[in-house]
Amino acid sequence: MVFTAVNRVSWQMTMGRLRGLLVLGSLLGASAMATAVCRTDAVEAWAGVVQSDWQEYGPTGKTLLTERGQLLQQGLGWRGYCADWHLQLQGTRAQGSRLYQGQTNQGVLVSTTSDIDAASLDAQVWYPVSANWSLGGRLFERATERDLKSVGAVQGYVENFHQTAWAVGLQHQLDTQDWGRWQTRVWHGVGRGHMHVTLPGMDAARLPLGAMRWWAAQLQWSGCRGAEGTSRWGCDVALNYQSERLERGATQPIYRQGLLRARAYQPSTHQQALGLNVGVQYRFD
Repeated sequence: MVFTAVNRVSWQMTMGRLRGLLVLGSLLGASAMATAVCRTDAVEAWAGVVQSDWQEYGPTGKTLLTERGQLLQQGLGWRGYCADWHLQLQGTRAQGSRLYQGQTNQGVLVSTTSDIDAASLDAQVWYPVSANWSLGGRLFERATERDLKSVGAVQGYVENFHQTAWAVGLQHQLDTQDWGRWQTRVWHGVGRGHMHVTLPGMDAARLPLGAMRWWAAQLQWSGCRGAEGTSRWGCDVALNYQSERLERGATQPIYRQGLLRARAYQPSTHQQALGLNVGVQYRFD
């Protein structure tokens, strides 16, 4: 976040803690699903590790700061069918810390850490267009808390991001007799959001985030269903990648005890996540 005092003395601050809870709704084919017979296919749980990278950029494209670190992720999921529509709901939580590398307004390098706590809900719907290919829609909501730790005379603070995103997707699925099921998914979408922050010595503020453009890819293997493939229990391994780019947000006034003291905005941001998950599932068919 970029923070500019009214008296023209400016400094840059970047943000902290993420917290979340996401609420999803219905996606494609609502009328068809309403009259269809629906059933549960499987429930699943997984855990893994995510390499999380965060960068912020100034108006000229200069890098203002970088954060890199590992997050531990856990999740629960449900899969079902309504006629030919394949449905999926997921809830995930990722926690950990990232190493922050930035600089003060005077150009002095600053190194500290930021604690991350992100929670999301994700809804997907797929419709098969051939034996192996499906088209899909996706909606997710995410709440992220980022807690930038104090170091020396530089005070830390907390940011809470709330984002909603949607996308279209393409899936390829291959079932093999000896090597289980392989799924590849690719997404491309957009999103919006806002951030709540209380800067040191200032009143709480709400900053709009710029437009988000993102894409994601997943490679997943599912198996472990016994020699004849009849066991209801199974396992899966998934490799996930997601890239999000946020445009600069609108400048907002910052107050202290109701008096205008500064202005701030969230600069353009690039966030990347590369994750590996291992899970277990129980199938009802």
